Amino acid sequence: MKTIIGCSNSCTEAEDLAKITNYSFVKSVKRYFPDGEMHIHLDKNIDEAGEVFIYQSTYPAPTEALFEILLISDLLKEKINNITLIAPWFAYSRQDKKWFPTECFSLKTVAKLLKCAGINKVITVDSHFHRQPGNFNMFNLEWTNVSAAKELVNYVRQKKGDVEIVGPDEGSDELLELVGGKVVFDKKKTCRKCKLPAQKCRCESSVKDYEITAKLKAEIKNNKVLIIDDIIGSGKTILSAVKELKNKDITVCATHGFFFNDSLNALKQLGVFIATTDSVKTEASKVSVNSILASIIKQ
Repeated sequence: MKTIIGCSNSCTEAEDLAKITNYSFVKSVKRYFPDGEMHIHLDKNIDEAGEVFIYQSTYPAPTEALFEILLISDLLKEKINNITLIAPWFAYSRQDKKWFPTECFSLKTVAKLLKCAGINKVITVDSHFHRQPGNFNMFNLEWTNVSAAKELVNYVRQKKGDVEIVGPDEGSDELLELVGGKVVFDKKKTCRKCKLPAQKCRCESSVKDYEITAKLKAEIKNNKVLIIDDIIGSGKTILSAVKELKNKDITVCATHGFFFNDSLNALKQLGVFIATTDSVKTEASKVSVNSILASIIKQ
């Protein structure tokens, strides 16, 4: 018997995945004590489950979302041998390096906590720290990274017809290989404080302020252009790229769309058609990742 547990950020998506796969569904119920402590219980007993999938996309409230996962996994690990975390967006994935000695290696710490709590495997979508789709081992955990790039492109083609697919910077290379696109921008990211390129900046600040420019470096022949990336955070890179494509019919796609600093509205004001997955839920979420996840967990 296989069971999917829907956590607070992804309860609806988890229930939908359970219906697609014909697995049983259990809901995580969260409440708070007056002092702010979180209390979690499951709405059903799952003693007989042979395999459990904990479904939680870790945004919003990433630290709290992770703690909910840890509590549930620790509850189950004494009686369930096979516990997999499904986290379409995996929190702390951008903290995958130490840039200076006093900086915490957050991704490694999170992985160790998951392992200690009983998680055997993590399934994520378009991981920021391991961009190639497939299985890999990192921090003593098994991981599976799947990509939503083809699903996003198919959705856009249904809406817009033939489009020329491009990426905003070299970081989108892996996605572009999957969908037949190319990088056509020269991106520069400079720290406003030290004036150095981002890769050389060692300013010890938790929130760095970068100036980002994306200059067109190759010809785009098609009038309809799709810019695709794994993440839209502040939107600075995408907005800079869009402004370079004058008089084009532009679509922007990303697996994970956060749209901080009101960047979603900024893109809409430029006449851009926008589509993301539901790994981070916004009005731009047009493509469900569940069809991809279902094919993976049914293997």
